[in-house]
Amino acid sequence: MKLTLRNIAGIGDADLSFKGITLIAGKNNTGKSSVGKAVYSVMYGISTTVEEFRHNIFLSVFNILSRYLKYTELEFRYFKRSHLMEFVDKNFISNDHLEKIQKDSKAIDLLSMSTQEIANRYLMYLKDMLNKAKLQKTDLLSSDNADLDLNFPVDELIRELDRLENITFESFIGTKVRQSVMAEFNSQFINFNGKEDSIIKLTLDNSDEALFRNNKEDSSLSFNYQGINLGYYNTYPSPIYIDTPLVLDYLSSTDLFMSNFLGASFESNDTHVQHVVNLLQEYDSQSNPVENLLNKDVFKEILEKISTVYRGDIKRNKDRYYVESENYGENQLNVSNLSSGLKLFAILKQIITTGKLKTNGVLIFDEPEIHEHPEWQIVLAEIIVLLFKYFNLQVIITSHSPYFIQAIEVFSKRYGVESNTLFYLSQKNKNGFFCFEDKTNEMESIYKLLAKPFQLLEDVVVS
Repeated sequence: MKLTLRNIAGIGDADLSFKGITLIAGKNNTGKSSVGKAVYSVMYGISTTVEEFRHNIFLSVFNILSRYLKYTELEFRYFKRSHLMEFVDKNFISNDHLEKIQKDSKAIDLLSMSTQEIANRYLMYLKDMLNKAKLQKTDLLSSDNADLDLNFPVDELIRELDRLENITFESFIGTKVRQSVMAEFNSQFINFNGKEDSIIKLTLDNSDEALFRNNKEDSSLSFNYQGINLGYYNTYPSPIYIDTPLVLDYLSSTDLFMSNFLGASFESNDTHVQHVVNLLQEYDSQSNPVENLLNKDVFKEILEKISTVYRGDIKRNKDRYYVESENYGENQLNVSNLSSGLKLFAILKQIITTGKLKTNGVLIFDEPEIHEHPEWQIVLAEIIVLLFKYFNLQVIITSHSPYFIQAIEVFSKRYGVESNTLFYLSQKNKNGFFCFEDKTNEMESIYKLLAKPFQLLEDVVVS
């Protein structure tokens, strides 16, 4: 896999190759994190499944219909959201065409009836709800004389639903990529000193290309691809980007963001952090039991390494997440109360054992050593090398720890994956832009840079 960056954040011009395990070393504020954000943003878009497309169509139809409750005397604050969601999903959204979805498939094609029929059926549904409320004299009504407004805007509702005609699977993915780039870079992905278009181009190992471009002249955003297989048989696993183990503290949050692609905002909260939270909250019912059995020995070796540091499993009790472990006996330790150093190991174990880590996927770590003791950094490095070896992942890591970097180098040799491991050094060039140099065959330059603080201390001691 190759990455091309032009005028992105502090990066003027950069070309990087990824070969199994790719580690980018360097000081703070030298563009390391921008690489992970760029890769994640594009991969997050092209890994979109048709089921996700269907789900967003469902959310869009639900949100449109919800807005038209204001034309009735039904009190929406008492109206059970789940009832309307079930009604929409059961009556208006089809599963029949999922296998036929391709890049030019339209959202409106997944509706089980025409927009006129949907509007009429919805109006009947509201009348039925209103009549039931009257008979039961429930607090669903805001007035004893409640009735549907004779001017209920059926034509306006139909026009809103007809907008689905303009949404294709391809445009949905393009919007998702643009949202992800904007969210990951907090809407500041453009290099302040750049005079050309901003570009993120990802070239996959099979030569498929995905290109994100921001046009400097008219500030337009575009997403294009060549050969990317959009459709039912999408083979690009969703990327996982971990830059803080503290995501475990958000597991019990009930205020999760639900996106509506018709009203998509560049200030989307659907970031890599939210994505990891979602992975940890949901058990993958689609995981293959046979594949899990085949991987049993693989899991065993990796989990044994994790257990040298962390022994436990994340469990859920209603909306509360806790760690079940022999170390705590019958007590339940809230996941937030795990030490910061243990949380990353807990996250890795959870995504492995619940089937969220997919073969040939992309796993990104941004300075994973930050909360770890040097001994645990070495354990973590061995686990990451094993994850690559057995899952054939693209692993992208940023780091400024000499312990961790050397551990990746040592274990890549020990497990025979040295030829699939690259080391880059990020620095500022003479023009003030961040650049990346392949130092795989001259590791001493990396260690010399990172050892400089020790030399400074030695100089202080001597003086």
